[in-house]
Amino acid sequence: TPPGELGKGVWGYWELGAWKPLGISGRQRARLRKEVLLAGEDWAYDPPRGEMRTKRKGNKVDCIAAEKRANTVELMKKMPQMLLDYKVQGSRHMAHCSYCPNTAASASPAGRLHRMPRPGLPVASRTTPRLKAYKGVPPPYDRTKRMVIPDALNVLRLRPGHRYCLLGQLSKEVGWNYAHTIRARQPCPSWVSKI
Repeated sequence: TPPGELGKGVWGYWELGAWKPLGISGRQRARLRKEVLLAGEDWAYDPPRGEMRTKRKGNKVDCIAAEKRANTVELMKKMPQMLLDYKVQGSRHMAHCSYCPNTAASASPAGRLHRMPRPGLPVASRTTPRLKAYKGVPPPYDRTKRMVIPDALNVLRLRPGHRYCLLGQLSKEVGWNYAHTIRARQPCPSWVSKI
């Protein structure tokens, strides 16, 4: 990456002599920005010029989508609490845990799918309990007429130039290790969208 393009998409603020980068929320998904990660280096910020400068002394510089990084960090923050509850109350506690039914289900794409729309829903309304997410098409709904939302088609939204994060990739980073098993048992045709 050229030196001038390293900090173009990084959002943050200057506080007490340190640059604090901000994570991008889910409401800003249409405006994805890049986040620069430095291995073992701190941010160097020049307030008058308003640009990021990095010390590149043979360190590895990695540019990734900030939304994917923010989602991964958000999930990783919950993991120590899950493990702490697991150690304190035993393995049977995970079945009764409200925010984590079990570790495999919470990390799987099916377990994450029900939680993803929640930040965009109004708090006071009863939309969250009425939201239903299924794997595949269950029997009551397989005979009904299916509707298509043109704005949400993969052909339009997941073009090569657009930036997006697959739910399967995010689940794999959190600890879901069954993607290869599912692909081996269910060989899907090419027209089926990715996990």
